[in-house]
Amino acid sequence: MIKYSRVKAANGWRILTVDTVLMTKNLGSIMEYQEACRLLRYLKAKQEIVEYENNVLNLQ
Repeated sequence: MIKYSRVKAANGWRILTVDTVLMTKNLGSIMEYQEACRLLRYLKAKQEIVEYENNVLNLQ
């Protein structure tokens, strides 16, 4: 499973973070992903980000 967030800036989509989480038990990657999401929400609240997406891809 790959979790990623991306922000839409003036120069187009930019991937902010990409974490590969195996069996959803890799706590380090999950915590890093959650921290990135918190940063993303903070920046959006300050209206420094136009738009963003949070996605979870289940690869099988």
